Amino acid sequence: MASPKRIFVTGASGFVGREICRRLLADGHSITALLRQYKNPPSFLTSNERVKIHRGDVTNPSSLEGALDGHDAVIHLIGIIREIPERKVTFKRLHLDATDNMIKAAKKAGIERFIHMSALGASMKAKGGYFESKWLAEEAVRRENLFFTIFRPSLVYGPSDHFTNMIADMIRRFRAFPLIDGGINRLQPAPVEYVAAGFSMCIDMAKTIGRIYEVGGIEQLQFRQIVMEIASAISVKAYTPTVSVNLAMPIVKRFERYKWFPITSNQLDMLLMDNITQSRMYQDDFVICPLDFKAGIRKYLKHK
Repeated sequence: MASPKRIFVTGASGFVGREICRRLLADGHSITALLRQYKNPPSFLTSNERVKIHRGDVTNPSSLEGALDGHDAVIHLIGIIREIPERKVTFKRLHLDATDNMIKAAKKAGIERFIHMSALGASMKAKGGYFESKWLAEEAVRRENLFFTIFRPSLVYGPSDHFTNMIADMIRRFRAFPLIDGGINRLQPAPVEYVAAGFSMCIDMAKTIGRIYEVGGIEQLQFRQIVMEIASAISVKAYTPTVSVNLAMPIVKRFERYKWFPITSNQLDMLLMDNITQSRMYQDDFVICPLDFKAGIRKYLKHK
């Protein structure tokens, strides 16, 4: 069994971050969780003697001064899916600039092991803020002299994820969910615990250094299939009308500036794309197999 390590984790209070921290602790590691001043840490972190909370901000390098000293690895998870420019919440600032700051802080602390969460769809050909900024952040990691591993998950779901719970809440409330252009685009949803396992396991796996893992579940599902499985899990017969993107886009552009509106035009573009992988490197290297989507969502949606 590999020796326990000290891991510095950004995004520890997020949906994926919480599960990764649970897995790191279960595997015997110690954690320093980076949290902003106003963020309340999950109770399982505050009650564990192997967890230290550091109050800081990835966009403020001075707040990281000395915080990474004595650690063996960095797991960098910070990311956003929606920009709020008036609050300086932008893809460039939270993806690219934050990653640059963490790389510099890691190198200053003498940390060579850098584990980074990107997104399936990031590529040099990507157009649009989200995937483009994810690719540029990857490039920042790759060009440094680090022992890096990059993960690119598809849709990640679990008890507190925004995506599947938002769909379930809309179906409960309206008994309907509109499908843009029929919802025929394909996704490859992965359970959060399946994704978290790879982040923790790779710390001591030399063969993962320098690799980029595309992470998807065992099924490639059309979006309409995902919606219907969610409806079935909560025992609601949902009406799923098809809405043309040409009709939906002007409405989204008009209301996306309001925080209460559930989607932005950038997210709508992403929702119309396939987000799947043919790579089996993640399954082969980590030898873990997730539940299928139907079984996975029933683990938590049925209890609501």
